[in-house]
Amino acid sequence: MALLPFSSGNFLSKAGGVITGTLGVKGSSGTLTISSSTDGGDYNIFSANGTQTLAIYGSSSNTLNVNVLDGNLTIAAGTLGTSGAYVSSSYITRVNVNGTAYLDGGTGGQITSSGVLAPSATNSINLGTSSLRWGTVWAGTLNVSNGTAISLAEASNIVLGTTTGTKIGTAGGGSGQKLGFFNATPVVQPLLATGAGHTVDDVITTLQTLGLVRQS
Repeated sequence: MALLPFSSGNFLSKAGGVITGTLGVKGSSGTLTISSSTDGGDYNIFSANGTQTLAIYGSSSNTLNVNVLDGNLTIAAGTLGTSGAYVSSSYITRVNVNGTAYLDGGTGGQITSSGVLAPSATNSINLGTSSLRWGTVWAGTLNVSNGTAISLAEASNIVLGTTTGTKIGTAGGGSGQKLGFFNATPVVQPLLATGAGHTVDDVITTLQTLGLVRQS
């Protein structure tokens, strides 16, 4: 076993290519540099066996700068932070969640997502609050789950297109989609019979069924 002098009275021991001991860097400034190897091998702070902790101590005002000049900073396994010790701030252009999903905030302040952005359980997370609202939401299809409602605040309007227009219900007839107004029970498209024996009362009944009119 060889002893490597490090500082006055301190030594690092080397056996079988492994350096053990305490490595201390003292002073107000300085750099600890591990030069690249010619064979392109890895430098390991810990071995693959057991559980070890790399602790970096300093005051709350200190900053740890990790500067990767070339290549990748990779965490092969484990987590960044814990359930009781969160990472307070992170400045990242793109976060890859798994092999296909990612969040990208590098283009004009936009957050681009690939994959599904979903809560951990149904109706468990709100998107915005009553006082912190999203400005404009652009969506291809808006699906609202069963038993819930779309609420519009006072003085809010539904703005429609002036070229093609908008349909309310896309399938009519006796087996089509159901619709009701003013809290009336939704029904399929009513069939209004005409001819002898039918009067304007049939029209009134149909409108009442839809909830569009009522009688005093």
